[in-house]
Amino acid sequence: MIRENPSALPEYGIDGIYGEETDLAVQDFQSQEGLTVDGIAGPETNNALREAILFGEGSEGEGVEMLQEDLTWFYFEPDGGIDGIYGPGTEQAVRDFQSDNDLSVDGIAGPNTLEMMDELIETILVEEGDANSLVRRIQEQLNEQDEVDISIDVDGSFGPETEGAIEDFQEVTDQQVDGIAGPVTMNLLDLEAFHPSTEEELNQVLEDEGYEMEVEEQSEEAALSFVDLLQSSEAYQNNLPSEASDEISDPELTRISRQFEEDDQEFYLLSGSLDEENGYIHVFATFDEDEEILNFGFGVIEGDLYESPATLNVYDVDGETVEEEEDTVLEFTNAELDIQNQLTEAIFEANESDIRIQVEDPCDFAVAASAGIACGVPGLFAGTFTAGIGWLVFAGVCGATVDAVTPSGACS
Repeated sequence: MIRENPSALPEYGIDGIYGEETDLAVQDFQSQEGLTVDGIAGPETNNALREAILFGEGSEGEGVEMLQEDLTWFYFEPDGGIDGIYGPGTEQAVRDFQSDNDLSVDGIAGPNTLEMMDELIETILVEEGDANSLVRRIQEQLNEQDEVDISIDVDGSFGPETEGAIEDFQEVTDQQVDGIAGPVTMNLLDLEAFHPSTEEELNQVLEDEGYEMEVEEQSEEAALSFVDLLQSSEAYQNNLPSEASDEISDPELTRISRQFEEDDQEFYLLSGSLDEENGYIHVFATFDEDEEILNFGFGVIEGDLYESPATLNVYDVDGETVEEEEDTVLEFTNAELDIQNQLTEAIFEANESDIRIQVEDPCDFAVAASAGIACGVPGLFAGTFTAGIGWLVFAGVCGATVDAVTPSGACS
């Protein structure tokens, strides 16, 4: 809508919510185009929208800025940057994109060019034989990431060299090694392209606000003693998944201390597996400094580790449900990566502009940063999640709600 009319959504803009403002904007467009006015962006309306958009020399506005952002996303950054003005630099970047994707090369961003951009941005699976700007983006990111030393040709063609590079990246990031750039691989590359903030950098942000956090892994003997404490809980036994093993295998225990102003808190995080055969049922629990249970929960994955259904349940000490989430492993992972990406971008932008990040609630920030990054706590789904689901556990400890655990709520 904004591409077609820069003033279409003046109040909420691009917020991903199909609310009243979007509905009215669609109705206005439908009325102008002689379409059925129902406020529904169906195929006919979407096709008419695309046909109405034509960016070329002299075009200006937020729509052009969005185009420039998309071109930059594909590593075709226009000379002059993102300024909302369709000048020679933007025209050349459009030509490069069109050439890369077997489109008519005219330097004009019309319906075919924009449709190809939208399609590639939404593509979640890239494999050998593909050739387009999304492959080029993946190749650029493989060369930029720091997890493993990779240097491949950036030609937009997914050949054996690119497949091998993806396999190397998947192996060091504990993914399923198949040489296919699926959603998890691409999201991890997105994160690595920003060179995610280290534990030290994130902790420095907290320390700047007077918040200190200390993390210390405990011995195997200590972990086993906490396993006994958990298993002796009647609430825990009553909520065990029916398919879970009685034995917690590979238990890991971490002691976490946090201090803010006059508020000191120390607690322990225990994690392990309840299904040693396939590792798809995981348990986690937090204990206070007196080794009393604060909360516990289970993560259950059915089937493969990527697009299978997954459930996450968190209970309080009495066995009452605190949180219950059902989604795919992929969506849990993506949510975790989105949090990391946004925090990394916020810190990066603050450093670039010498603006200090203000933490409204340090506990929320620690939650948003997630255990895997800010605290070094192992992921609870054994490599499937890069940072685990520690933010849910921290939410219970900090008294935060899951809905509030977002970078936008933690940083300004």
